[in-house]
Amino acid sequence: MLATTVSVDAYIAAYRGVLALIPVVSFLGLRTVYGLLSWPREWIFKGLAWLAGPVLVYGFIAVNYSAFRLVGAFGLLCSLEIFRISAFALRNRQSGSSLIFGGMAVFALAIGFNALRIFEVVPDFAWSTHSFNFGVLVLAFVLSLHVARDYAQTSRRSALKLTEVQELGAENIRREQEKQVLIASQNERLEIEVKDRTQELRESKDKSDRLLENILPTEVASELKLHGRSEPRRFEEVTMLFSDFRGFTSTVSSIPVGRLIAELNDMFSVFDELAQKHGLEKIKTIGDAHMAISGLPETQTDHAVRATRLAHALLAYTSKRNETSAIKWGMRIGLHSGPVVAGVVGSWKFTYDVFGDTVNLASRMESVADTD
Repeated sequence: MLATTVSVDAYIAAYRGVLALIPVVSFLGLRTVYGLLSWPREWIFKGLAWLAGPVLVYGFIAVNYSAFRLVGAFGLLCSLEIFRISAFALRNRQSGSSLIFGGMAVFALAIGFNALRIFEVVPDFAWSTHSFNFGVLVLAFVLSLHVARDYAQTSRRSALKLTEVQELGAENIRREQEKQVLIASQNERLEIEVKDRTQELRESKDKSDRLLENILPTEVASELKLHGRSEPRRFEEVTMLFSDFRGFTSTVSSIPVGRLIAELNDMFSVFDELAQKHGLEKIKTIGDAHMAISGLPETQTDHAVRATRLAHALLAYTSKRNETSAIKWGMRIGLHSGPVVAGVVGSWKFTYDVFGDTVNLASRMESVADTD
């Protein structure tokens, strides 16, 4: 008697499990297919989702033939919905739809057959009790195949993406190398240009410095380059030398201008060389007059001797030149020693000049001197 009671309880428990398993497996299959096919969840799916709970609870509690029919009807609806969306996916040639459609068709037929058997539409064959189990196995097998297929496709796409990324990386490296080569070439070209420009600027500066030193005493030119200005200074002991040519005005009117300029350029060039040789600083030329001074910008104790020697050298050069030159120049020279003030005059076309009675007296000495 006890064995019979246990057998009935076991049957009821198994019956409850079947009644609970049908709606669970049916709805999970429906939801899985929706997810695999990326199907939008329509009102049918939402309605079946709401029904799944009450059907499961009623079937588990009632454990009668009505509950069995309700569970079977729910399974049939889920199977028909699975079959419908699989058919639409197959018609739209969606990826994986043929595999899912075949598996879901077998699953839907198994569930549908059991539902029809419950409603006594089809006869109860000996193998019909195993059709539900067969449908569940087919569902699991199809879903596994689909997941494996998706995994294989994902792996293949990942491999292709990896290959593309590697090719893109190699291309980027190649472009970066070309960019670096181009940058290096441009830098080299710029360095050459900068070097050439620097050399040009250096040469221009050297020319400017030489020109400035030709115009000004070296000490004054250095001060002007360093500070942009030169302070005037007073020198207590210097010797001023003035020289010009007798009859210069009448000579100018009788010879061509080009010949006159050539004559003055030749003679004054030699005068400048002689002044530098004897240690005098050339101040300027005014017409035919040539001014030089000794004792500045550096103090010289023998400034008068230096100026006298330059005067003799100028007279000797002029006399020797007159021996072979068509134009005979008569030279007058005036010397005077004393204090002067010297400084740079002007801010644009500046010049180095000297001022004071010593300069005036030297000029007057020159104007009253005999010609040689």
